[in-house]
Amino acid sequence: MKDCPTWRWLFLLAFMMMFAIDADAQISSDEFYARHIQTQNTGMYILGSWAIVNIATGAWGWGSYDGEKKVFPSDESFLEYCESWYRRFCHLQQSSG
Repeated sequence: MKDCPTWRWLFLLAFMMMFAIDADAQISSDEFYARHIQTQNTGMYILGSWAIVNIATGAWGWGSYDGEKKVFPSDESFLEYCESWYRRFCHLQQSSG
């Protein structure tokens, strides 16, 4: 019975060593920095593209509509506007597919 705690400790030690090997397999700081910069640049391209499209869509809407259509007076109008665009998109998907 006295060997039982020893086996528990050995099992715990072996279990911890398996995770220590994984921790040793981390990439170097130079490689991490390069991947970090690449990820940041990709994110900035995506956000910048979204901003450009957002501004262009707003400019198009501002130039295309007059009066009350330029603004959404309430949330319901905005939802109706989004639903109409969604229906148009679905119609285009069905007609092209």
